[in-house]
Amino acid sequence: QKEMDIMLKMAIVGAGVWGETHAGIFAEHPAVENVAICDKNAERACAVAAKYGIKEVYTDYHKMLRKQTVMLSQLLLRITFMRILP
Repeated sequence: QKEMDIMLKMAIVGAGVWGETHAGIFAEHPAVENVAICDKNAERACAVAAKYGIKEVYTDYHKMLRKQTVMLSQLLLRITFMRILP
């Protein structure tokens, strides 16, 4: 039985340290195509896209997910914890 060749289309939300790290990891994976990246900071998203050959850049992840046909998405966002005072 012949093995199927499947190319997984990846969209990344977040172009900070973790987003860039994952973009690099997936850029080297033979079964993954980074098709889009999204970050509120368009300049940062464009820089990561240029570095790893990602074709589409967004600042709104809703728009990205509506326009792109992806099989996987990585949400790599900073979480800010707030202390709630009594």
